[in-house]
Amino acid sequence: MEDVGRVLRPGGLAIFIEPDLTPHASPVAPGIPELIPDQWQTFWGTFRWALSTKGVDPDVPHRLKSIVEGSDRFENIVSRAINIPIGFWPTGMYAATIVPGNEIDAKIVGHIDADQLTMGQLQWMDYEALLPAARPLFKTAGLMEERVARVISEAQEILYRPNFQNGALRLYTRIYVVYANKRMGS
Repeated sequence: MEDVGRVLRPGGLAIFIEPDLTPHASPVAPGIPELIPDQWQTFWGTFRWALSTKGVDPDVPHRLKSIVEGSDRFENIVSRAINIPIGFWPTGMYAATIVPGNEIDAKIVGHIDADQLTMGQLQWMDYEALLPAARPLFKTAGLMEERVARVISEAQEILYRPNFQNGALRLYTRIYVVYANKRMGS
């Protein structure tokens, strides 16, 4: 944070983006709480734990705005939390939502070309690569190979076959975006 503030010219724009490492799933109907399969929660809990054994704070995304505010190098600080679907939902014009309570409540919409991948499909592909790539992190954090293999394969099962409690599971991820200007005169 300090280095960004040091090299940015006064009034310059800084944009910070961090992915949430907490699992999310959209309710299948209004009024139904978010239900997340244990296997998906286990993977992300293990991922967060393994990062913390390496000295990485997995809660930084949740505190990103306060970290920027605490640096005293920035002003006009704006924070957004954006939900991005994982997989082949939704269909049509709807692409992502900005989370209510994070200064605005709106939908990001645009034309989706049938020959292009949606954000959800791209995010699914990212997770398809991430799940097995977590193996070295889990092993160097001290997990035995049998447990590592089980945690990853069970998470892959949820990703590849997103059905849960007799309904389609709609997983999503959240990214936190904070943008700010470097204070004038600093």
